[in-house]
Amino acid sequence: MFTLIKSIIGLFLVAPLIFIIIFFFCINYWKKNAKLAARMTADFSTIILIFSVHFLILTIWEVDFFIYVYLILFLIFIVTVYSIRKLNGKLKVVKSIRTFWRMNFLLFLALYCILMFIGLVSSAFTYLAAANTYNWK
Repeated sequence: MFTLIKSIIGLFLVAPLIFIIIFFFCINYWKKNAKLAARMTADFSTIILIFSVHFLILTIWEVDFFIYVYLILFLIFIVTVYSIRKLNGKLKVVKSIRTFWRMNFLLFLALYCILMFIGLVSSAFTYLAAANTYNWK
């Protein structure tokens, strides 16, 4: 049972778009509200996207940038809290956290797509370079 859970979590970290689609359709079926399902999907899949981006960076460049990811998250949080404070005249904690978390969803979804493209192109060039070294007659 533990192996099955590890495999499912590993699959979702490697391919978070599968998790996002499955989670959205399950919540939409359960709640019958597409808007709520989209919000809940964004809220619950952000952490998976953060770790997926981290593992993609490790795979592509073999460098650990996780501390920089934390710093970027912290800076985004500060900017979000400051902006909401400036717009509303007072600090709204729940709105700040919700806005911060959903901004991270969009950011890390975009980063995931960009890094997947970079990884695929990099792998293709590596494969073509390795195939070119063989003597094809």
